[in-house]
Formats: sequence, structure tokens, C-alpha cells
Amino acid sequence: MLRRPEADFALARAVRRGEALLGDVCSFLGVSFRGQLAYATRFGTAGPLVITPGDGLQSPHRKVGIADLARWAAIDPATAGSGERLRADAERLAATRPRAATLVLLESPAAPSCIDVLGPIFGAALLVPRAMLGRGGSRAALLLRAAQQGAELDYLPASEVPQRGAMRSVA
Repeated sequence: MLRRPEADFALARAVRRGEALLGDVCSFLGVSFRGQLAYATRFGTAGPLVITPGDGLQSPHRKVGIADLARWAAIDPATAGSGERLRADAERLAATRPRAATLVLLESPAAPSCIDVLGPIFGAALLVPRAMLGRGGSRAALLLRAAQQGAELDYLPASEVPQRGAMRSVA
């Protein structure tokens, strides 16, 4: 819808100009991202980062356009979080973050590619909200409600996320 030439709403026009903010585009595309961004903004001490298909970790304030959306759409969602760019960005972040800093993964812990890539890099510093385990589609509401109420969730190390078969699963 954002890429359609006849779409005449502000965000679609911004996408066509290459001036849409990544956070706005992701929020438009999925309610889960709205909750994630609200939670990360409320409780994060550093700026939130978005895992993008093929472009690694990006600021939600990055400007994106039609070419970005087309490139991301061509990437298989099952492997979107496993790219070399994500790994390189994570290694750079790991090398520069304060030693005691933790990182909270607000992506579905059922996305094994994210944990498989980020877990070995951040180790015990990579956390997942405990309340997200087993919640399925209600994760977005949980995160949004927590952000609105100022109630930070409890975390567990991503390495402790239960596995089902060959994949980590909490969906």
C-alpha cells in the first residue's frame, strides 16, 4: 500500500520522496512494532534499534523510500534476521557498549534467527521479556500497555528461551 503510486496519504508520499522514517513505516506495517517502539523508547537508555531485512540494525529515525521497501520485500522473512549485516552491526555494538549494558530483544523470541545471530555476540547481556513467552499475537498489547503504564517487564537471558525442535519457540 505504501508503494502504490496512487496512495495519497502523508506516509505514502514521504515514502515516494525517500523521506519516511523507518519507525513510522514499521508502525504502519504492523501493530506489534508500535508496542515494541513505545516500550524501547520508554525504557531504553540508548536509542532503540530496528532489525531490518538486509540492512542490519538501524535507527527508527532513518529515512527510507520505495527502493528500501522493495529490497526488504524481496528478502525471505524466515532468514531476514540472519544476515551478515546484522551480525556485523551487532559485533560493532558489542565492542562499543558499556560492559554492564544489557540489550533487550523485543522481536518475537520465536524468531530463532535473531537469537541465533545475536546470542553468541551478546551472551548473557541479551535479554527477552519473560512475559512475552507463550503470548503469540498479544505481545504488542503487552509491550504497549507496559510502556503506557511505566511498568518495565522482567527479563530472562535469551539463552534461556525454551526451544521446540530445532527452533526456539514462544509463539
